[in-house]
Amino acid sequence: VVSTQSTGSSGINAEYGDLKMNQLLLLLGVLVGSTLGWAPKTRYYFWTVSRDVQVIEGRTLIVNTINGRAKGPAIFVKQGDYLAVKVTNNLPDAGLSIHWHGMEMKGYQLYDGPVGLVQCALAPGESMTYKFKVQEHPGTYWYHTHNEMFPSGHDLVRGPIVVMPKDGPAHLNHLTDVYDYTHLNERVLFYQDFYPNWIAHDYLMGLGGLRELGGFNAEGGFALTAPWSGGCLNGGEEGGFMQFENGEYRFRIANGGSLTPMLWSIDGFRFKVVAADGSDVEPYEVDQVQIHLGERYDVLVNLNVDAPKNVG
Repeated sequence: VVSTQSTGSSGINAEYGDLKMNQLLLLLGVLVGSTLGWAPKTRYYFWTVSRDVQVIEGRTLIVNTINGRAKGPAIFVKQGDYLAVKVTNNLPDAGLSIHWHGMEMKGYQLYDGPVGLVQCALAPGESMTYKFKVQEHPGTYWYHTHNEMFPSGHDLVRGPIVVMPKDGPAHLNHLTDVYDYTHLNERVLFYQDFYPNWIAHDYLMGLGGLRELGGFNAEGGFALTAPWSGGCLNGGEEGGFMQFENGEYRFRIANGGSLTPMLWSIDGFRFKVVAADGSDVEPYEVDQVQIHLGERYDVLVNLNVDAPKNVG
């Protein structure tokens, strides 16, 4: 659920004839700002985190959900807006918090999410509202839970955040479908892995000698590896198929996984990297990009099927 509300003045009670010149200028500024969409908004979200059994990518899994769906709600917000996200923990046996990955949270560190550092975990049945100003550079970010998700099956709830310029499109104020990852010619591609036994469970079994895990000697230490178990795109709701018309698209690609890096490419096409981890970069053209855990890349792809750009 999402709603928006202006954070400006709720009204002017004084008579116009009694206003001083500076009050008139202030009123004019508020009216012009509101008309042009420059006034910041407070964007409200209401999330209930629960547990369910769902079929994702053809597999039956125990999953943690936000409002009943494994696909996390997308947050589209303008730079300078405020976010107010009320989170209710309806899990039966685990505490949680929400971390806003990639965001510096200047002046709002208490809402950053890491348990034991800035807050205690929300116990089952508890709620908390995260409210903060979005000060980040326009770009692609994401959110995910912290702490105490063992042994929940699907270890995190998570989803994308897209920060747009403060003078961004006016229709952003009227978005209602938080599960729509599209915006004009932009598409969010949010990838995640999943582990039916949860990765911490596998690691503990391996360390205790109850399950064989691969490993290698890393400069005197020992690094464990867990077998690939599976993954999905956009919560598994794309059905393995996305259709596009000819034209240029901006893909906001995020690796929201727990353990596994990914190598992303499109057969027969090259593409241009224009941003990384929420920051613009000098554009460069490649045929693939490696994305590690938590990383985000924005790429431009010209999907002209009549004259594809062959890789190589």
